[in-house]
Amino acid sequence: MNAPEIRIRTVDLFERPVRFRLPFRFGTVTLEEAREAFLRIEVEARDGGTAVGVSADLLAPKWFDKRPELSPAETVAELADALFLARTLALERDGFAAVFDHALALGDAVRDAVGRKGVPGLVAAFAVAQLERAMVDALCRHLGRSVFAAVAGGALGIDGRLLPERPGIKIAPRLSGIAPPRFLWLRHTVGMLDPLRAEEIAEDPGDGLPVDLEAVIRRHAVRFFKLKLGGEVDADLARLRDIARLLDRLAEPYHATLDGNEQYTDPARLERLLDGLEADRRLERLRGSILYIEQPLPRALTFEVDLGPLAGRVPFLIDEADDRPDSFLRARERGYRGVSVKACKGFFGALANRLRCDLANEEVGRIVAFTSSEDLTTQPGVALQQDLALAGLCGCLHSEKNGHHFAGGMQGATAAEKRAFAEAHGDLYRLEGDDLRLVIDTGRLHTGSLACTGYASAPLPDFAAIRPLAGGGRGDG
Repeated sequence: MNAPEIRIRTVDLFERPVRFRLPFRFGTVTLEEAREAFLRIEVEARDGGTAVGVSADLLAPKWFDKRPELSPAETVAELADALFLARTLALERDGFAAVFDHALALGDAVRDAVGRKGVPGLVAAFAVAQLERAMVDALCRHLGRSVFAAVAGGALGIDGRLLPERPGIKIAPRLSGIAPPRFLWLRHTVGMLDPLRAEEIAEDPGDGLPVDLEAVIRRHAVRFFKLKLGGEVDADLARLRDIARLLDRLAEPYHATLDGNEQYTDPARLERLLDGLEADRRLERLRGSILYIEQPLPRALTFEVDLGPLAGRVPFLIDEADDRPDSFLRARERGYRGVSVKACKGFFGALANRLRCDLANEEVGRIVAFTSSEDLTTQPGVALQQDLALAGLCGCLHSEKNGHHFAGGMQGATAAEKRAFAEAHGDLYRLEGDDLRLVIDTGRLHTGSLACTGYASAPLPDFAAIRPLAGGGRGDG
């Protein structure tokens, strides 16, 4: 089909405060509260009519930009300013074009503008991702289609430019078979500060939700886990032994991923970690459950250091290093096999990496490249649902999700908004008193309702009850 063309009419930015029920160590900072940003776009279709689309994500401090000289507040201000800059550039686009055409042009423009400020590429990716997702949502609502149908049916205008390294490739046939998943396995994150057992809880919020890992397993029957590493080999191995003592009591098989969060600045220490995992009999079952290790080296070192023999011992995946359209291609040359899927890093880039993995695996007849869903901060509502849908579009079978655990329900939303999400997405949420809770069914998130009209969210947020986004430069300069 010929992709419908749209023109951007308005872009508005909002935010909600989010206070965590549990403190969470996020990279180098411990979070107790944050802000969730919302982007609302109105588009006009060339074939007539207008539509509104939305995206949302947490303004996470010290992840997109981990430079030590910046405070957490300064890194949040960077994200907000990048959103204002992206808004300005989007409103300068006055013509009609397919969503993919808008995304390509805005991606280049925002990356160039943010780069001139000396800000890391992930910050630009965050701002572009919000525009992409909101445009996709608006077009899907205009057409009365789900995001899965829009991608499979060619409505977004995706063509060979998605994979510039593959000239002449036909993209449409490769996307046509995409279908919505019925469910995704939830992968529970175990942070460095998280209590493993009830006796380790320093302060119980008393809200009836589980706090320690043992309680999470007991209540939700989780079987996929993401285990955070701190970069100190002996301390990390001791922490893994403690976790293994708990997980090894499970009668059913379990699966684990390790997240280095750029903390292993010396590859020799990474080798020591693998040596310790292999030598310790107490870690035998845990070691056998490990699917991959995520972003152990700093993002800058990712493209300078060959993993060499380490890559043959366990698969490695990039996350923070995925800050440009060609990042995964460059990382594969260094021995990495996987790349994270995060809606906050980009919609079309994730689809490109999914196809890159498909092609690489087809060429050799085995799994040599893979995507994995990695975003623990997504809050119930638009952010969570768009991220889960992108994981499904990219063929992921499990997804790291912990925003519901650390923050609880849908904070700051009106009772009417919570009710609307519970009614439209009853497989994913339930109302408990005044709050909206994520439904985890024997370790799974049911995702059938994400195949609704729009990008994975039937209701829109109640924008009358959300305050305008606070920012600094608002895109100037």
